Amino acid sequence: MGSCAEASREEQQGNIIEDLMAEGRRTIDPFIQSLNMEILWAGPQEAEGVIYVDQQVLNPYGTVHGGCMMTLADSVAGHNVIAAGRMCVTLSSSSNFLRPANCKRVYCRSRIQKLGKQISVVAVEQTDEKGNLLMTGTLTFHTIKNVPPHIIAPREPKERPEALPYLGD
Repeated sequence: MGSCAEASREEQQGNIIEDLMAEGRRTIDPFIQSLNMEILWAGPQEAEGVIYVDQQVLNPYGTVHGGCMMTLADSVAGHNVIAAGRMCVTLSSSSNFLRPANCKRVYCRSRIQKLGKQISVVAVEQTDEKGNLLMTGTLTFHTIKNVPPHIIAPREPKERPEALPYLGD
């Protein structure tokens, strides 16, 4: 059984997300911006996001760190679920890294496999700018509460992020 402090923390987190939604932000996950990622669009069935690759997201081998790729997958899938009207938290995830991400952008597309009252399952795929499949995965979410869907209108990725250089520059 949860404590009062845990319940209060859940309410506070819910209010933060709802405040960000009310402000009309493109993302309800400001953390991803610190890793040079963005949500390109989110709807009740699918969503898409991108990592703009720079030195900050590389592993010691010079390819995109798997943890950054999982962060993008989690955020894109989470935006997908909230666009379907469910405020959620991640319960579990699995990933299959198929080839190294040695590119300037990593795209992530999510698709809801099951939208339940309490549990939702979302499949993700990540590709490079040439369409090569880099990673597949599945994320499972727990619904905190139902909310108005937070749809994000499509937009094209930025030509270049303003702050950080691409590899090879």
